[in-house]
Amino acid sequence: MNREKRKYIMKSEKGKTVVFIVIRAIVLLLIVSSFLGFILEQNDENKSRLIFVFIQSFALLGASFLPSILEKTWKINIPSNMEIIFILFCTASLLLGEIGEFYIKYSWWDSLLHTLSGSLIAVVGFVLINYFNYNEHYTLKINPLFCALFVFCFSITCGAIWEIFEWLIDGLNNSNMQRFRDNITAEPFLGREALRDTMKDIILDTIGAFVVAILGFIDIKIERGIVQKFRVEKLVPIDVNNEPISPEEE
Repeated sequence: MNREKRKYIMKSEKGKTVVFIVIRAIVLLLIVSSFLGFILEQNDENKSRLIFVFIQSFALLGASFLPSILEKTWKINIPSNMEIIFILFCTASLLLGEIGEFYIKYSWWDSLLHTLSGSLIAVVGFVLINYFNYNEHYTLKINPLFCALFVFCFSITCGAIWEIFEWLIDGLNNSNMQRFRDNITAEPFLGREALRDTMKDIILDTIGAFVVAILGFIDIKIERGIVQKFRVEKLVPIDVNNEPISPEEE
């Protein structure tokens, strides 16, 4: 590894550490304040809101540890930039969108995040393909069309799971994540109108996934190599001289 690349990696790691520490500190404050507020609060409506904040904050805190858990479990190295994008997206969705009520204050916030989520999850699909395609123990020769189809379906599946999560939270906490009722009057929508937000989210997820899948397919066909850069690397043991240790030497 040359010196410039090493300096870039060290700088990225420092930036990632700062971002994660700041976000975790904010989330911990929210968890403590919402818990204490629930104990002291007398109004049932405010208590419901505090429970919602607690759940969302706890979910974001757990998400912040997910990359580290995956790295230790699978013994891989996830690029710092990918980890930063992941936690910033989770923050925009859970902290700003739900707790900060950006979804209510700004009508375009939800549409923006769902379009981005479809695209980003599709990129994760390519990361998974690259990981298995370039495994040290075996090599898969995957058809470009199948790669694009897998990425597209993977992204939409994740979007569908998120909609199920929203439905469950709304049912448990009487919240309005799926926007099935008016944010101001709290009156439930009727008929197809009650499905509008959910279907809009799924459509935007599909568009984001489709665009990335098509771009990935074209990139693989013309062999530009851009898609291959979206990858995580298997951790390789090194000796005292920073030289890789072969499996026979371990």
